[in-house]
Order: sequence, then structure tokens, then C-alpha cells
Amino acid sequence: MENYENLRLEEKDKIKKMNVFQRIFTKDSQISSEDLEFLEEYENHSKNIKDAQEKSEIDTLYLQQQNANISLKIEEKEEILEELVKNSEGEIPFKMVSFVFLLMFFVLALFVPKIYIRNNIYFTSRNIIQLQAQLDSLNEENRHIKKQLEDIKFKNLTHELDF
Repeated sequence: MENYENLRLEEKDKIKKMNVFQRIFTKDSQISSEDLEFLEEYENHSKNIKDAQEKSEIDTLYLQQQNANISLKIEEKEEILEELVKNSEGEIPFKMVSFVFLLMFFVLALFVPKIYIRNNIYFTSRNIIQLQAQLDSLNEENRHIKKQLEDIKFKNLTHELDF
């Protein structure tokens, strides 16, 4: 008679659920030197673009002044230049930042429960499949034992009739 004890689901065989923080912190997040070089090149490139934009703004303002034949005093030119530098520092309006954060919060609030529920469904279905396999093997074992029992009863009946 075969032993079906080894088919039972053990604790080590179960798939363990991991919460979000465990998933985030167990991943290896190493940045290679190539990535750092790429970031440095990107920063340099973005600085060059900003400088070019500032120069183009100053040039367009200068051309507008020449076209209008307006002669500005040195103090006025310095004020205009300071305003251009202030505007080109990359300040983002508070409304835009708050809108982006609100949008991100809405998207997270919409999709985090969906992801959580799908993960729970996945893990539960995996356990159900394993339990179904155990049930099938136990049903097969039960049929085998019933057949052996019938054989033993039949042998006992024939043995009693022989006497």
C-alpha cells in the first residue's frame, strides 16, 4: 500500500505573501557607473539647453527693442536681464505641483486596491490548485482502499464457505 503523506502541502511549499514594503526593499537597486555617466551627460546637456534658451530669449528681446526703435537705459536693461534670469530658473507654479500630486494620488488610489486584490486572488488560486491536487490523490487512494477492502471481504467469504 502506497503512502500519500508526502503529497500533503507543507508550510515550505506554500507561496508566501509579501507586502509592498518587502517587495520594494528586497530588490537590488544598484546603479552602475554607466548610469551615472549617462546622468551626468544628461545634466550637462540640459544645462546647455537652458543656457541656449536664455540666450535666445535675450536675443529675441534685443531684436524686439531694435525693431521698436526704443532706446533703453542701462538700469532698464539690467532689470529686464534680472527678470529673464528669475524666470529661467525653472520655478514651477504651486497650482501645477498640487495638480500633479493630486493626479498621482488619484491614480494610486485607483490602482493600488486593484493590484492588491489581484495578488490575493492569485495566491489563493495557487493554494486552491494545490489543495485540489491533494483532494484528487486522496480520492484515488480512497477508491484503492475500498477495492482492497472488497477483495478482503470476498476472500473472507470464500474462506468461510470452504469450511
